[in-house]
Amino acid sequence: MRGNQVSESKRQFYRLTYPRSGRPVLTVQGRTFAVAEISEHGMRVLLQEADIDAWPIGETVCGQMIFSDGDSFAVVGEIVRHADTGAELQCALSLSEGIPYARMVAEQRFMMQIFPAAHKSK
Repeated sequence: MRGNQVSESKRQFYRLTYPRSGRPVLTVQGRTFAVAEISEHGMRVLLQEADIDAWPIGETVCGQMIFSDGDSFAVVGEIVRHADTGAELQCALSLSEGIPYARMVAEQRFMMQIFPAAHKSK
């Protein structure tokens, strides 16, 4: 039991992972990127192979996060990691200007209504 408590406490903020069909987008300099996961202070953005050089680790990204209901927020973050999952090329951002807590809660409720199977207890 204690091991579970330690692993649960490693994450400071709740993360919301999106199924492919429900992903919001991040617009940066006129380009649009799908967002695979969000938290109040971070996100994982999907990139194409050609985008990797334009998104180097340590670089600051400023953009507009747009949710499926049209609501949007300005976000600013530093690129902290690239990951190739085999199916997707992802870029992790640590946000200095992120997603408000109230929007995270509303988005979680929305996702549970639209994609209930994706959020069942395991």
